[in-house]
Amino acid sequence: MQDTVFAVARWPFWRILAYTDPRYAGAIVQHHITLWDEIWGGDEGERCREKFVEHYNYVRKVVPPRRLLEYQVQEGWGPLCRFLEVEEPKEPFPVVHTGSQFMRTAARGWWDCVGRSIRNVTAAAVCLWILVYGFFWGLETSAKGCSPSRRVTDLIDS
Repeated sequence: MQDTVFAVARWPFWRILAYTDPRYAGAIVQHHITLWDEIWGGDEGERCREKFVEHYNYVRKVVPPRRLLEYQVQEGWGPLCRFLEVEEPKEPFPVVHTGSQFMRTAARGWWDCVGRSIRNVTAAAVCLWILVYGFFWGLETSAKGCSPSRRVTDLIDS
């Protein structure tokens, strides 16, 4: 289970990134919480396998046999194309998302979250700085007895 979603779910700081990048990291964290904690009970072992089998049995129960394809991707195009009643493509069956490819994709997503988080935190800090600076500048100008608009007109006149 080294190169799986379980490994990605254990990466540090996901929950922090959920606050600084709520659109992407927040959705990932919510997904992990739902799957990991509520469905699998925090277990990537036996309970996870039980839930997996339970779901498959549910699908077998509710989907009519003529509309159900039980398929392993290792079987290639043949069974899939026969089920869909289409001709097999000439191209070889694509092999994507091997464990290492999955981890590289997950790492790119992780760093995208970090980048968006840095951008979001920086934007919030700049806004806060502007507000604080404006507040203290307003206090300073009102203490001197002049309004900000008067200071601007003084600059224009000089």
